[in-house]
Amino acid sequence: MSEQRRYRGLLIGNATYVRDPHALPAIDGPLTDIEELSLALTDPEVGLFNPADLAALANCGIQELRERVDELFTTASREDVLLLYYSGHGQLDERGTLYLGATDTRTGALRATALSAIEINNIIDGSPAGTTILILDCCYSGAFKSTAPALLAEGRGRYVLTSSRSTQLTQAAIGFGHPSPFTQRLVQVLRTVQPTGSSQYLTLSETYQHVHDRMTVDTVITPQLNFRGEGDVAIARRQTQSDVEPPRKREEAREPQSFPATVEPGAPVSDSTLDEGKKRGSRRFLPWVGSVFTAAVVVWSSCLGWKSMEGEKWIDKSQLVVMPPLVFFAIVRLDFHYRKRGISLPRYSYILSSIVVSLGPLLYAWQVTDGRGLLVKAYGVAMLLMPISFVPYLFRGMVVDILCPELHPDVKRMIQAKRREAFISEKRDADEAYLADSLRRYREIEEE
Repeated sequence: MSEQRRYRGLLIGNATYVRDPHALPAIDGPLTDIEELSLALTDPEVGLFNPADLAALANCGIQELRERVDELFTTASREDVLLLYYSGHGQLDERGTLYLGATDTRTGALRATALSAIEINNIIDGSPAGTTILILDCCYSGAFKSTAPALLAEGRGRYVLTSSRSTQLTQAAIGFGHPSPFTQRLVQVLRTVQPTGSSQYLTLSETYQHVHDRMTVDTVITPQLNFRGEGDVAIARRQTQSDVEPPRKREEAREPQSFPATVEPGAPVSDSTLDEGKKRGSRRFLPWVGSVFTAAVVVWSSCLGWKSMEGEKWIDKSQLVVMPPLVFFAIVRLDFHYRKRGISLPRYSYILSSIVVSLGPLLYAWQVTDGRGLLVKAYGVAMLLMPISFVPYLFRGMVVDILCPELHPDVKRMIQAKRREAFISEKRDADEAYLADSLRRYREIEEE
């Protein structure tokens, strides 16, 4: 079916908007989006696109954007399958028309400086291509309405796959160098998901279903698929079932962890290499200093707690003094366990730990100032708590260094990056849930 049809496409990624940076802030994902999608679509094993027939356009102005989109569709033939992909800012005008942003787009002049859904539909209407696929990864992308007439030929028509509904914002990338969640899942599906039955092709509707299921597990943002026509269109190829590796292994094989290159054996060592070695030596030394300092503070706290319980039985004193450090180190160890999996403990756990460890100095300070005025007691307590109060935050920031000082700095940065990604993802999910609850409450108020 698909081998006789020529697949051609244009991938557009606009990350910066120089004429309206306040209303259209820079986005981290689009450039990575078009790169990863291009690799998937032209992959020798699963792709249906010839690399020469798939162009990528990054950070282009509105005039170039119009010309390249028009060129894609007007130079097509009847048997071509055309793909237009866009990642960037999407904006709606007062009539609800969707506009795709360019680097020189201004929100106050969308009709003149952005590419509207109406223009795109007009361009496609004049194209001889029988099948077109539009994939939009932008806010309000579900507002794109196709004007194509219904066709009866199998696998022909106009297919529009969007990252969100017409009234929804879309999820942005978690940082520079990462794809957006929608495109990331799209690429994973194109590379790994097996088609139903014994088909050698993964269709667009199957792709949409898998992307939809993965996107809606923990978010209210819902991808959409709209099409005018009949049948379905292939978007990726597959080998026979017996020749295909398990999807998980194939996916993991394509995501090796990369680290900066090191000096090859026998290569001359430059001054900059020696300097870097010194820096790495200092990075290994400082964690040990932090570890010794923190351990000293905890031991000091335990000693003060022991002294503050004069007259108590030895066994009672031991239990009371040992418990706070154990609680503290348990929290730190638990944090390290979760950090390796990209999850961070809540901040209040460290505040609780600080209070527990501070019990010894508090009791000791209160005892030695017995008979003194309240101001003297408060001063003594404050002086003892000062060096302890920031120790949990020292652990929170350096837990990987303290517990694993032998790790390479690049590995530590990778662990810390996973933690930041998890934090951003948790915050985004919380914001989406809050937005969904607010919308539901708003509808309830309107009904009342």
